[in-house]
Amino acid sequence: MSLNYSFAGKRVLITGGAQGIGRQLVQRFHDDGALVFTMDKNADMIEQLRKVAKRDSSCGRSF
Repeated sequence: MSLNYSFAGKRVLITGGAQGIGRQLVQRFHDDGALVFTMDKNADMIEQLRKVAKRDSSCGRSF
């Protein structure tokens, strides 16, 4: 299913974004141009995700 909606310039918050479905959502929104904020209890996985990000606007922080 494809949506004809752009998230470019939007802000998105995803909890549990370090792995699994959350990580896929982070990548999908990021690829569509959204500024993505995510949190997860696994600091190492968030750091890996941040390094993979293609733009400087994506960052990860673990709580």
